[in-house]
Amino acid sequence: MAQSTRVLLLTREPTIQNLVEQICLIDGHRTVTAATVDEAHALIAQSSRDAFALAVIDTAALGASDQQQQRVVCQLWQDWTAAYPGLPLVFVGTRSSSNAFLAHCADISVFLEKPFGPRAFADIMRTFLPG
Repeated sequence: MAQSTRVLLLTREPTIQNLVEQICLIDGHRTVTAATVDEAHALIAQSSRDAFALAVIDTAALGASDQQQQRVVCQLWQDWTAAYPGLPLVFVGTRSSSNAFLAHCADISVFLEKPFGPRAFADIMRTFLPG
């Protein structure tokens, strides 16, 4: 496996960060964690556009209220798919009425509901990453 296989993780939750990092480590991938969308953009800008093989986005880290979350997630999806074509995006979050974006942003195909276990995340991650 290539040493450059990296996963961009956007989260502020230590539990999510630890789980994703451990699963990536087991599979030989490295994680780079950002706490904000701006920080994630900066990390991507510091390296080549294709430096990351996967982005995992915790909807709680987007800083949006429940009422705004649908708009913010859809906008992030549109922005990132345009700016970083080919970068798979996996969203994780608590399923609630605020996650109605799944019906409005049909292209968002991967949403993992919290709480989730290591096996559920690993199965999703392995569909996108080599190894």
